[in-house]
Amino acid sequence: LLPFVLWPHPEVFSATLAASALVFRHDGRAVPAVLCAALASAQNAPLVLLAGFLLVSSLPRASGGDRILRVLAFLPALVPSALAGLTLGTPHVLLLAGAADPANLSVRRALELLLDPDIGLLPYAPLTLLVAAAAVVLRPIRPVVEDVLLLLAMAFACTVVTNWNSGTSGPS
Repeated sequence: LLPFVLWPHPEVFSATLAASALVFRHDGRAVPAVLCAALASAQNAPLVLLAGFLLVSSLPRASGGDRILRVLAFLPALVPSALAGLTLGTPHVLLLAGAADPANLSVRRALELLLDPDIGLLPYAPLTLLVAAAAVVLRPIRPVVEDVLLLLAMAFACTVVTNWNSGTSGPS
């Protein structure tokens, strides 16, 4: 995130909140984890998958009152879709504008986020990907495997957009 720190942009907002959600999750603090992910999803819609996963995975261990707090923490993730549905008749404004199309969903495009020489993480963050791959192989514990599956699901969800790399170079 360091290259983006001096660039006031919504991606800094969503990336920081998503990272905070994961830190809270691994610290066992479900309510702030769900809330951070839900708020991040307002800018980056695929992060609703992270918020939903954090909510659902934390519910079995929660008491009645804690369950209510966790569900309330998730509610901000529903606001963009609810507003778009009520005012525009669509679940997301990008669909209405033609900037997203479910026909674009593809595994190939999701893998580009990791491997493409222009926009993928491999050329720009090889050490990060190597450590993540090693963690999955060397320590295939449930949270690590869940994190990887969730990352792949979010990458797949991101492929719905039509403007794939926004005319930039570097990791998307």
